[in-house]
Order: sequence, then structure tokens, then C-alpha cells
Amino acid sequence: MKLLPDCITLPRLATWMIIAICGLNLNGLFDMLFGFAQVFSLPLLLGAVYLIFSCRERHIEGGLGFLYVLAILAYICFGSLFSISSETEDPFKYIFTYFSSALVILAISLHISAQNTSDNLDLLFLKYILLTASASVWLSSYLNSICVNPPLATDRFSGFFGNPNEAGIISVIAFALVLARPSQHRVFQILQSICACGAVFMTFSKSSILLLALVFLVFSIFYQKEKFIYVLSGLLVVVFFISGGLESILSLLPEMTSSQILRIDQLKQIVILGEVSSETTTGRTYLWNLALDKITASFPFGLGLGELHNMIGGIKEYGIWQGCHNTYLMVLGESGIIAFILIVFANFRLLLLSYKARRYIFSLLYVVILQWDMMSAHNVLSLRFHNMLLGFCIGSVLLQNRPVPNTDVRIAGCLKDEM
Repeated sequence: MKLLPDCITLPRLATWMIIAICGLNLNGLFDMLFGFAQVFSLPLLLGAVYLIFSCRERHIEGGLGFLYVLAILAYICFGSLFSISSETEDPFKYIFTYFSSALVILAISLHISAQNTSDNLDLLFLKYILLTASASVWLSSYLNSICVNPPLATDRFSGFFGNPNEAGIISVIAFALVLARPSQHRVFQILQSICACGAVFMTFSKSSILLLALVFLVFSIFYQKEKFIYVLSGLLVVVFFISGGLESILSLLPEMTSSQILRIDQLKQIVILGEVSSETTTGRTYLWNLALDKITASFPFGLGLGELHNMIGGIKEYGIWQGCHNTYLMVLGESGIIAFILIVFANFRLLLLSYKARRYIFSLLYVVILQWDMMSAHNVLSLRFHNMLLGFCIGSVLLQNRPVPNTDVRIAGCLKDEM
């Protein structure tokens, strides 16, 4: 007697475990709640290794996944080499972190690309995991009150992530899944959209709020059904932002702090006046310029692992030196030109394949989100939820672009779920 249906295999269960650990930030959550760090690291790595070995006898299209692994390994190797002559505090921390990233990306990409059914179970599971992560943002006040290690930025909601910028990005991705995998029932679709979009606003992340509008516009342009209505709705969203509707909504929150009000004013300056400065970007332009100065001084070589993760002499926030807030600059500055070229080429290849498989709209939306986040954060390749989602996206576009006579075996782009 079978305990599980045929569609629930051990590789799929391992994939779901990785999706849950990464999508819910369980390592970070347990550290915040109980003070136990890296509780789920071992199951995560064991699951990734199992998936890699379980796919060796199946038909896979893993070229793009291996390209990302090559790019990350180049970053590690060249960065380690340049660390010898630098004063990097702990290069082994970065080596382990990014090597683990490569394993997760490869494992998920191999599993998804090896599928030959259109049941969409992996995508559906991913959707509800990320919606759960978005819902946690709404419960931030309660979570902060019971945490052993509460987040530093308590005036910005961050849910399971402790970092409002990461919580904002994961909520934008959840909204992209709601658009790409809509519910059959309009009420559920509206509730899911409110959950994800509301979480983005509650993080007060300027980058995530702007990205939310961009994702909706991209979806409006590329989604064929009822195209005119979606494009019109997208334009109205942009007009709403410019007219100050965002401030009207957020002003309804009780007892807004000076920091929250300042972030709203900065967002208005960016959207309405097009002012991109150190003030409106919370120091990002200053950090970018500082990183460029460091890169110019060492080009075409790197400065070593970690040197642009925490730039001493730049901006200190909550007692921590801030990084360069740009993944491309981080790779170029720490590991030099070769690793940088490989990362750029891998992302360009992913963009082309996602556009080619744009019927599967989530992959294209995620690539937009990934590139935006890589331009505004330096640690994207080390974030476990991005590792998992990047692997998922790679596997999906490879599966979609696989030449098969029967298109029914592919994952459809905007199929409705059962709720």
C-alpha cells in the first residue's frame, strides 16, 4: 500500500523542504525567536545534495544552472585569491555561504528542469509558502514582542525575515506568483493580492514599492489575455503613485514615526521629481560611488571576499558598516573582471530564455525582480530565498524551452489553482 500518491516523490519532497526553509527564512526565524542559528542549514544542504544525485539518471537540461555555479565558483576562487593580500576578517564565512548558494541553485534547477508533467504542484506549493511569508509581515509587531533577538529596524515591518528590505522583496515575488498563478475564485485572488501588496507597503521599502509597480506593468504588457485592461490598470497604478496616493494610504497608519514619514517623502521625490540622490536613496548613491572608487583602484583585479560587503569608512548603520548595495559592483570589486563577466553572461542568458518562454510569465517577472534587487543590494546571491527562486526560475525556463512534441507536458504560464 502506497503512503503517498505517485506525484509526490522523494525528490519532490526534498524540493518542498528546500522551498519551505528558504521561502520562510526558517534559519533566520529560529535565530530571532529562540537564539538558535543555522538550525536548518544541514537539512538544506543534505536536501540539495540529494536532489543533485537523484537527477543524474533523469533527462535534465542543466546548462544554465551549471553556468551560474561556474560564475559563483569563479567569484569564490578569485575572491579567495585576492583575500590573501587583503585584511578580510573571515573569508571562509563567505566561501561556505556562496558555495552553499551554488548547491541550492543547481539542485532546484535540476529537479524542476527534469519534470515531465504539467501538474504545477511545485509552483503551487511555492506560491503558498511565499504568501505565508508575506502574511508574516502583517504579524511583525507580535513576532517582535516574542523574539529573543528582535530586528533592529522595529519601525519597519519585516515578518520572518528581520530585514524589511528582504521582506519587501519576498512579498513582491509573492504578488508576482499571485498574478502568474491566479486563483479560480475572485475573492481568494483579491485576498492574496492584498496580503502580498499590503506587506510590501508595510515594510516601507522604497525599492520594493517601486518594484511592485514595475512588476505589475511588466505583467500587463506581456500577459495576452485581457491585455488592454491590464495595461490600463497598470498605467492607473503609476498615476496613483505620482499623485500621492501612497502617502494617503500610509498616513492612515496610527502613530507614524519620523523615519516612516521621511521614507514616504523620499519616495515621492524619486517618483515625482526624479530625484536620485544620497538622501532619497538612503545613502545608496554614496555607497555606489565609494565602491566604484575602490574598484577603479584595483581593476581588473578584486579586493578580496567581503571587502564590499562591509565597506569600512563608508556609512555605519546600527553599528554595522554598510555594503555597496549592488551585487554587480560587489562581484567586480571583490573578485575582479572574470567573475563579473560570468555573472553578467548568466543573467543575460536567463533573461533571453525567460523572454522566449514568456508564456510562463512568472519566470520573466522573477528575472525583473532579480535584476532590480541585484542593482540595489549586494548580498542577493547569498540570500537563500533568491538561491531557491533562481534555481526554480532556471529549471522552469529550461523545461519550457525543451523541444517536445506534446506541449501538455510543460508547465503552463497562467493556469488557475484550485482556490
